[in-house]
Amino acid sequence: MRTLSRAEALSLATSLKRWAERPIRRANLRAAGISVVTIAFAVTLAHETPDPASAVRGMAILFAAFQSVAHVVTTGMLRALGSLGLAEAAVALASYRDPRRLSAMDLAVMWLAVAVTAPLFGD
Repeated sequence: MRTLSRAEALSLATSLKRWAERPIRRANLRAAGISVVTIAFAVTLAHETPDPASAVRGMAILFAAFQSVAHVVTTGMLRALGSLGLAEAAVALASYRDPRRLSAMDLAVMWLAVAVTAPLFGD
């Protein structure tokens, strides 16, 4: 199994530390903004289909699945790096799990809400 060189570990640690120190409000606003824009695109594109509500529902379920996988991979990788002794990974995991911060799982739930309300987006 490949191990990280000292330079790679230092670079990763620096990136994780910088990510963990980002202001929560700014990160949440960015995540919410990107989500709103994506929803707007999904609804706009869905109106070109014969059944817009089903198209929105399908896209929302797909995005929920993507966000769920991103959450599992993120937490798993941060836990693994923390168990290998990279202290910054534990700090980043704690920051990711901060209840004030939007996580990928929060976004997955938001996409499921879009899927449930998809009939409202139809004609």
